[in-house]
This record gives sequence, C-alpha cells and structure tokens, in this order.
Amino acid sequence: MGTTTTKERIILTSAREGNNKNLEILLLDNMGLIYKYALKYDREFLHDMIQEGSIGLLTAASKYEFDRGTKFSTYATFWITQAISRGYQRIKRNVRIPSTTQDRIKQINKIITKYMTENHRTPSTEEISEISGIHHSKVEYYQQIDKIAVSLDSVSNDNDDNLFDYLEDPTSLDYQDELENEGFEETIHNALSVLSDKERMIIRMHFGFDGEPNLTLAEIGRVMEISRERVRQLKERALLKIKESEFGLQMANYL
Repeated sequence: MGTTTTKERIILTSAREGNNKNLEILLLDNMGLIYKYALKYDREFLHDMIQEGSIGLLTAASKYEFDRGTKFSTYATFWITQAISRGYQRIKRNVRIPSTTQDRIKQINKIITKYMTENHRTPSTEEISEISGIHHSKVEYYQQIDKIAVSLDSVSNDNDDNLFDYLEDPTSLDYQDELENEGFEETIHNALSVLSDKERMIIRMHFGFDGEPNLTLAEIGRVMEISRERVRQLKERALLKIKESEFGLQMANYL
C-alpha cells in the first residue's frame, strides 16, 4: 500500500494552513486525476465537472489523515468522483427545479466553494446565512432540496432511468411560489406516511427532517445498530416507495 511522500505532506499541511501558493500546487498536481474523471461525462459540462472535482479535492485535503497508510491521490479519488457525480446529477435535473430555487441553490453552493477555498473547511449554516443574507432556516431548506434531489436522482429502476424521469409531471405549472410556503412540509409529511417506522426514521435522520440532524449512512447505522449497507438498502427502498406512492408526483413538483 502506497504512502504520501514528504513533499506531499508539506504541500498538504501548508495548503490547510491557508498557503494559497501550495493550494494552487495541490490543485495543479492533481488536475490530471480530476480531468480523468470529468471526461467520463458530457463534454459540454467539462468545465463544470472540473470545478466540481476541484471541490472534491479540497474536501479530501481537509479530511485526509497522514497516518491512514493510504496515498493522498488514492484517498482523494473517492471525493473527486463523488463531487463530479453529484455535480453532474445536479446540472442534469436543474431544469426540473423552479428557476428561483435553482438560483438560491447555486448561490449557496458558490458560497460554500469560496469559503472552503479560503478557510479549508465547510461553512456552518449560520455562516452561509450571514454571507448570503438568506435566513438560516431557508439555507437549510434549500440545502435539503438539493440533497433530496440528488438522492432521488441517483436511485434507478430496472431500466436505469432516473426517478425524476418518472416523477416529473408534464402538465405541472410553475411551483416557484408554492416552494416558499408550508406546502412543501405538508408534502414531505404525507410522503413519509407511506414508509415503515424504520424507513421513516432513516429518511428523517439522513435529510434532517423534523429537527433531526443530517447524519451519514454510517452514523445512522451506529444509531440504529445496523450496518451502513443495510441503511443504504432501506434508504433506497424508502425513496422508491415514495416514488411509487400517490405522493410521487407531488414530490416531483416541489423538487
């Protein structure tokens, strides 16, 4: 198993401490890796995918532990590919989200990217709110929509089509105003009602509904004393149940 070189350690440590020169070196040294995975998607989105991959690299740099016995490039590959994949999903389904909501989500994501570049950590909801002027509850709201949409878009049926292709209502009007009222919360409540207690708990914890914190699959597994893989299976089953329920189209309208 490879290890990170002394030079890489120096660059990583310095970049974390805010040295912009070494941050640029870090990005340049790994641009080939970012480019490799960005090319797997539509060329028209190449610039966007490179930006997303760069965000993934910065995330990896902030989380990497030198004593883990894994080369940084190996560790970074996971975060780069995840960021590119999620970025691509976000771009492809943006046409299904009202324009005002798209703009808010883009604004928040740009703030997060800039903040991570300058401070080498993810900003809190309160910090995003202060920078953007958007109330912290709305910041959480838009981030929930973004996170749910990416998750729904990643769940495939037997034909490998995205759920949004099935959830989308071709006769729907502009739901921009409705996104700002309590209808969204009511729809979420109704959608969760079709799930089992265990599935509902997982969705609430993963997406932060009803005041629950946003937890990773591994964290949920520890809380529920089941494996991460089992949590993932239950989460995907729950999302499919919502898609196939009478509330599926309503969810599409809001997302």
